[in-house]
Amino acid sequence: MSIFPDDVFAQDPLAAAFEEKTIKLKEGERRTVSILFADLKGFTEMSEKLDSELVQNTVDKIMSVFTHVIKSHGGYIDKYSGDEVMALFGAKVVSEVDTERTIRAGLQMLENLNQFNHYMKTLKEYSAIERPLAIRIGINTGLVTTGKIGEGREGDFTVYGDAVNLAYDTADKYGDVYMLGSIVHNEEVVDDLKRAGTKIIDNLDEVPEQSPILFRAHGTVNKLWDEAKAREMNVIDATCPLVYEIHHEVKTLALDGRQIIVIGDHGHDEVVAIADQVEDVIIVANPDEAEKLRKIKRAGVVSQSTQSFENVRDIINILMTKVFDLHFVNSICYPTKRNHEQVKEMADNHDIMIIIGSFSSANSKRLTQLARKKSENSRITRFCVKC
Repeated sequence: MSIFPDDVFAQDPLAAAFEEKTIKLKEGERRTVSILFADLKGFTEMSEKLDSELVQNTVDKIMSVFTHVIKSHGGYIDKYSGDEVMALFGAKVVSEVDTERTIRAGLQMLENLNQFNHYMKTLKEYSAIERPLAIRIGINTGLVTTGKIGEGREGDFTVYGDAVNLAYDTADKYGDVYMLGSIVHNEEVVDDLKRAGTKIIDNLDEVPEQSPILFRAHGTVNKLWDEAKAREMNVIDATCPLVYEIHHEVKTLALDGRQIIVIGDHGHDEVVAIADQVEDVIIVANPDEAEKLRKIKRAGVVSQSTQSFENVRDIINILMTKVFDLHFVNSICYPTKRNHEQVKEMADNHDIMIIIGSFSSANSKRLTQLARKKSENSRITRFCVKC
């Protein structure tokens, strides 16, 4: 039984009014939606100090409140992952105020969490908790295409990345846009972008004067940024916001006097850009490499955003035996966590797994590795799905 009465959490009185303005989406329709991502922080301390059943009940209660907030504002919950949730506004239904609904839902979630923290102080069960729970909320827009992906699957929408949208928009605006390498590791998307007017180049000398140069989602090393600025080039920055957040975390950890360790694939564009933010970075790709590291007094650790939880966990467990003072920032992105959990669940219940993606994609490779661990019959197959 929950120890929280229902009236602890206030409701948005305007939420119900949004439902009156909605229209249904057609099958296969592509449109822009608002996306809300919420990530609760602070359960690590709870797990260390409180009974596990109380911690789970707390998570369940807060997430149930967030679910109600999202649904009351007309949002569609795409996926839960522990203490994280992602919701779409503008799917399954669309209104003229999707962005407003998203913002109001986010603000309501913040208010509800503050109310919970205040109420938690009055309960002896939580007396050992020193810091209140916190929440990180991200709001963005993106393209989705409606339609189920497989029989009986909950996910009714395919969400397209902002970097790809930006590339299409830039090509529409300027006619030609130049990219240093592929914007994403997906041949079908890259080929479609080429037809839209994008051109892949190897260095900045190949960009005509006044033409836009698009820096890709995985991040770009500082040398190229400095060169582009010195030439006063028209740079379109498609770097993933989470990649920028990892850059910031790396710099902060380095300023704290820590040896920086990046868990990631050697030579991957994202890892190269992360490592370029500070000096003397150690890159660790697997547990075997972690075992070979020397003893370190103080270290700060981040991971490539598409790393698997299992690989990061195994490496961190080894680093804890080698680093006296270790500060780890979990920088695996939410879509990666969601996809990995879905693949592991599906592999337990199916004889054959087919991964739709690219052979050059770290995401596709990781999904295949996870599926193969669950089933010897897994295979990776690449094919194009057009909407």
